[in-house]
Amino acid sequence: MRLVGLFRRAFLLSRWLERRVTPAGAVVAATALAAAMLGVDTRASLAHFVFGAAVGLALVGFVARGRFRPALEIARRLPPFVTVGTPVRYAVSVRNRSRFALAGLSLEECLRQRYPTAAEFARRRTHASNWFDRAVGYPDWIDWLRRLRGVETASAPIPRLEPGQSAELALELRPVHRGTAVFESFGISRGEPLGLWRALRDVPAEEALVVLPRIFPVGWPAFAGSRHHQPGGISLASRVGDSEEFRSLREYRPGDPLRAIHWRSWARTGHPVVKEHQEEYFARHALVLDTAAIAADDEIFEGAVSVAASFAVAQRGTDSLLDLLLVGTETHCVTAGRGLGSTDSLLRVLAGVRPSPAESFGRLAQTVTAHAGAISSAILVLQRWDDDRARLVSLLAGIGIGVRIYVLTDRVPETPSPAFPPGARWVLPEAIRETLARP
Repeated sequence: MRLVGLFRRAFLLSRWLERRVTPAGAVVAATALAAAMLGVDTRASLAHFVFGAAVGLALVGFVARGRFRPALEIARRLPPFVTVGTPVRYAVSVRNRSRFALAGLSLEECLRQRYPTAAEFARRRTHASNWFDRAVGYPDWIDWLRRLRGVETASAPIPRLEPGQSAELALELRPVHRGTAVFESFGISRGEPLGLWRALRDVPAEEALVVLPRIFPVGWPAFAGSRHHQPGGISLASRVGDSEEFRSLREYRPGDPLRAIHWRSWARTGHPVVKEHQEEYFARHALVLDTAAIAADDEIFEGAVSVAASFAVAQRGTDSLLDLLLVGTETHCVTAGRGLGSTDSLLRVLAGVRPSPAESFGRLAQTVTAHAGAISSAILVLQRWDDDRARLVSLLAGIGIGVRIYVLTDRVPETPSPAFPPGARWVLPEAIRETLARP
């Protein structure tokens, strides 16, 4: 798609100018352009003199930037992860390693820029306010690039540094979209004497930061599902393998396995003693995220991920497990609770999840069905409501599993087909907070 290539070149040019031309320089450039248009006929006006003066100032300022190689040692201290919609501040330490004092410098973060493919951009949902922008799509392109960077940062001035002196800067970071933001380098700039251009040098410093999905407050549903036997009991939460929870010692009975004998007690008492274990029963919940891209609607998919993330961090009982089930490039089942993992592991998976093909819901349904024997309840976060999804809900409810259903949509149908189960909820992307707040 030629338009995508044109947009990319336009963005790179505008970014190059934005980093190197000051606001005063932009005014001089606009003056030169206006004078050039008005001074085409040199006999009709004196605008060509203004054009020459503006161009001369710009050239002098460009040359005056000089050679710029600041000897700085820079390091950032990022948080382990951030959450969309929650600004944070982090520290950047700067040390002057040169023999001269450094003043008048500014620091900015340079983030790795990913670009959407032509197919992705073709199915965008525009939010432009006028017909030209809606038809061309460049504002949507800029907004997409912003989201693909993951975070936004602002530049900060560096205080005067004497040789060997250090300073610590506090930068604000605004997470705008889930995923992984890659910090590639620091941009160090200095204005030239005329204040029209910036001398610029990039200092490599690559580091990645996980951006978690937007999270809304939600209470854990009161399910009617029963507790299930979990092979391995609580011991499974701290060790790999099929084991049981130790309860007590007792005398040997014919038929007890040899591996159950407690040899130290036998040596102390003079008769066989075995270890007795207790099989554990506790609640295990499934959080099922439908990633099947039925329609290319980014808001619907992102809303579904946010709903799933909100339940992933919701307060549950202390004796429960939560399994996150979804389909990406492969089928994922990630468990948190009772020593098997924290909710951070679930959120990191949700931070990187991408839409899957429409037919992938069949694989997800098979995984949930195979998992049904171990769970006592399930939260289904769906992107649409149809016969396949209705069959999965009916199957889970038929075997006594408590089910809570959330279906993301941009418009609530008056008569859904198939019939919508009682207690299931439609969720509009712009009303997630209100929907989840309802008991």
